[in-house]
Amino acid sequence: MSEQEEDTAPTDEEVEIASEEESEEVPEPTMEELLALAEAKAEAAEKEISYRDAEIQNIQRRMAKEKSELIQYSSMNLSRRFLSVLDDVDRALKAIPEDMVEQNASVVEGLTLMRDRIWSELEGVGVKSLDCKGKEFDPNLHEALTTVPADDDNPTGKIIDVIEEGYMFKEKLLRAAKVVVTS
Repeated sequence: MSEQEEDTAPTDEEVEIASEEESEEVPEPTMEELLALAEAKAEAAEKEISYRDAEIQNIQRRMAKEKSELIQYSSMNLSRRFLSVLDDVDRALKAIPEDMVEQNASVVEGLTLMRDRIWSELEGVGVKSLDCKGKEFDPNLHEALTTVPADDDNPTGKIIDVIEEGYMFKEKLLRAAKVVVTS
């Protein structure tokens, strides 16, 4: 060591005094304080675990509900598409003039059988027709295409004609009924 280093190096006395000063500044925690600190940390960890556990259970419940709804309403889109086929069959039946029904009996019978079969399949998966005529207008179920003035027989807000049938799929609206309403 050089002479300069020896002059700057602390002596044993100085080291002892410095360590005594440090130990006086920060007293060592007692066993009770350490125990209380550990209990507080454990309690905080338990609360966090409980919170996370509850959060996981909520997520599992929500996922199960969503899965159930997906399964329950999985055929809703296909049902909506089959309703347009059903409408086409109905229009085809209405397009046959009354005087031509006898001559086209096999066609009428075939269309009627096809319509009945499509409707029974739709009913089987939960499709129901909305009964609208004469009922109060509900914007959640009906679409007003036009209005007519109210009279004594038909007060304001009554559906007097159905232009296109409306349908429910279980508890959800599949297609709003297109109606004529009094105003």
